[in-house]
Amino acid sequence: KSIANDISVHDHQRFRWPYQCKEFLQRNPKSGWPSSELKHQVLLEGCQIVPRLPRAMGEKGPSTWMRYVAANIVSEPYWWISFSVSEKQSTKSFNLPQRRCFLILKIMFKCLCRKVNIELEEKYANVLKETKKHLKLIKVSSFLLKHVMFWTLEEVDEDDWRMNNIYQCMIHVFDKMDTLLKNESIPHYFLEGKNLLAGDIVSKNEENSKMAL
Repeated sequence: KSIANDISVHDHQRFRWPYQCKEFLQRNPKSGWPSSELKHQVLLEGCQIVPRLPRAMGEKGPSTWMRYVAANIVSEPYWWISFSVSEKQSTKSFNLPQRRCFLILKIMFKCLCRKVNIELEEKYANVLKETKKHLKLIKVSSFLLKHVMFWTLEEVDEDDWRMNNIYQCMIHVFDKMDTLLKNESIPHYFLEGKNLLAGDIVSKNEENSKMAL
């Protein structure tokens, strides 16, 4: 399975690159990634507008407005600016060491989260049984990891991404994630003002705002 296939929005109309994302095009990373050619490709792809309801981080329930309609839940549609195609273009530019590093980290986080969740379930088994509640599982989405990887690629020299240096490459990604988590913010790579740790929280009083970024 391709690491770029997290979201499929090819059936939705594409729009021009948002003005709010101009900072991505103006950045001049020391590593040389993304290249000018890659930025041009991303710019041509634009973005997609897809229906989606805002949710707080970790909140469960149908993620799209269409699924809410299918579940007979009354709600006005909100809209999500998707950069799925741009993310695919970016991940396709990964060389073999970068791709290998990302996949190994993805597997490691999945295994680590599974281990932590099992330990928590065992530790709080009695409490969960008495309260009849379920433990909220800990997980690190590939979407978050992908954006951390993008930020790391801007900082790490291209010569460091070698097959015989995979361990150090993983450390670079870990260090970047650690720094971002300490700041309580993982910025969206293309829309830097968007904190991916904040969820899609929209105030109920903002009746005129139908755009959940």
